[in-house]
Amino acid sequence: MQEIDFSVLDRSQLRSIFPGLHMNMIIDAVEARNCDGRLWTLNADDPEIFSLLWDKHRLYLAGRGHPAHLQPAFGEFVRAHLREVVPSNERHIAMCPLSAQTQSLPAGTFGADLVGSEMRRLYRYPSDRSAPEVDTHLDISFMSIDAGFLNLPLSDTAPVEREIRLMWPSRERYLQNGWGTAAVVSGEVTCWCTAEFVSENFCGIGIETLPRMRGRGLATATGARFIDQALARQCTPHWECSAENAPSVRVAEKLGFQVVEYPSILMGRLG
Repeated sequence: MQEIDFSVLDRSQLRSIFPGLHMNMIIDAVEARNCDGRLWTLNADDPEIFSLLWDKHRLYLAGRGHPAHLQPAFGEFVRAHLREVVPSNERHIAMCPLSAQTQSLPAGTFGADLVGSEMRRLYRYPSDRSAPEVDTHLDISFMSIDAGFLNLPLSDTAPVEREIRLMWPSRERYLQNGWGTAAVVSGEVTCWCTAEFVSENFCGIGIETLPRMRGRGLATATGARFIDQALARQCTPHWECSAENAPSVRVAEKLGFQVVEYPSILMGRLG
């Protein structure tokens, strides 16, 4: 396996290797430099044989497959390289086989001990809708998650900062090309929604509510504000979550998002 730069391959070739709407969003975000991504291939002259994409969160495997005698070496390659980028206290990783060939590879090939699988949902906001109006009984004030917000001397902005640093190449890149909304109740940041995987026309959503404040409509109200921000930028927002995450599914569908893909992932643990 050898690492190659994304610029070596044109966009149509990348999309052929890594198919699907979710993968297109990641590829576009990497090309826009709004997402870190590393690309490895078994053969740089024919990357469709077998290639890997790592976006700091998941390992995507695609291609026609690779010879059986190389599978043990590939597993060791994955382990070695992921140890470089996965913190020692976060050894659980998500792996996404994107073709029938990669889905049928033996478990040990992935370089991690498989611990389960998960079906997910990718939602898209309809292009013909404006942002929804959401009423809540709480006294909420909303703040844009910008440089002014991140520089506030508040301890409860720290989780927002961590979310941005996790999903973006840098804080500076987020401030240049990202946006978000935070809900403040009684002077406390209780919910935040930030853009991720941002490209010219699409973005993903990262949203979190303090556990003790969940079930009160905060995520729905904050999500509606975020949708308004995205549409003002002519950017179509997308929402991804586990199919079994009932609260997240409920909020997405209440806001008007519609399912466009059902990605599945394997969960593994690095040794």
